[in-house]
Amino acid sequence: MANHVYYNVNVDGDEAVMEEFSNCMKTEIVKRPLFKDKTYTVEELIDIDLLSFMPKGKYDSDGYLENSWDYYVNNVGAKWCYVEELDKESGFFAGYSAWSPPHNFGCNLAKHLEKFGKFTMRINYEDENKLFVGNTTWSDEDLEGDTNEIEDDEITQWLLDELEIEEIPEDFEWWEIHDKLDTTPDEFIEDKIYNWQEDC
Repeated sequence: MANHVYYNVNVDGDEAVMEEFSNCMKTEIVKRPLFKDKTYTVEELIDIDLLSFMPKGKYDSDGYLENSWDYYVNNVGAKWCYVEELDKESGFFAGYSAWSPPHNFGCNLAKHLEKFGKFTMRINYEDENKLFVGNTTWSDEDLEGDTNEIEDDEITQWLLDELEIEEIPEDFEWWEIHDKLDTTPDEFIEDKIYNWQEDC
């Protein structure tokens, strides 16, 4: 099973850019099962490969994307990717992908938005096991994006330095408040990650 990489994206730009962001992130109303014969409706983003700014895929007679693994790896940056939250008005969306962040998805969106004016777009991402965390910033002057990333050994080192120890003990309690931290080690790491991403 692939590691989930959780991400969130913020877009800020000229009025025309924000209007186009709202237009191109097309949604649909979908019925979902609730229990027994009950259903509920939800508005969600259409499949990423069907968005107007994404490269065109090839579809079979039933409308399914052919060679979907190759398409998503090459054009999205991960073998699958889901958008779970979308706020068109504020230029925000968030979700999760497999093994890596959806960098190529961001590049495709950046190249599209650049046609409408000045903008900046930022993705923050984090592997579910904290094997890596990072961010990428795009703008109308940098459509490939500027990426900062750190890996698990650097993340663990923050905690080792704070606790003044050389390695994490086998019986270490990650979710109990530690005297030297005034919080849990897990929350300490989360705060450090948040501050690192904000400072990049």
